[in-house]
Amino acid sequence: MSVLHAPPASSSDSQNSGTEYRPLTLRPADIAATLTMAASRIRASISQYQSEAANTDDPSAARIMHFKAGLQWEITVRDR
Repeated sequence: MSVLHAPPASSSDSQNSGTEYRPLTLRPADIAATLTMAASRIRASISQYQSEAANTDDPSAARIMHFKAGLQWEITVRDR
């Protein structure tokens, strides 16, 4: 099963390039590998921030806020 993406909104771009538009296709194995890498990165980030939060002298609410802030930073920065 392949995943097909819609063609560009304007067909003039592909007409000007001299090549026919070919949609991106992803095999299930490609998708699985990408999700596995993402899950690994998420687990590593969670482990890192849990460890950092556990090693602070702050009360538990502050540790939770530190953990959440770290994960939010990771999501924001890594998605670029």
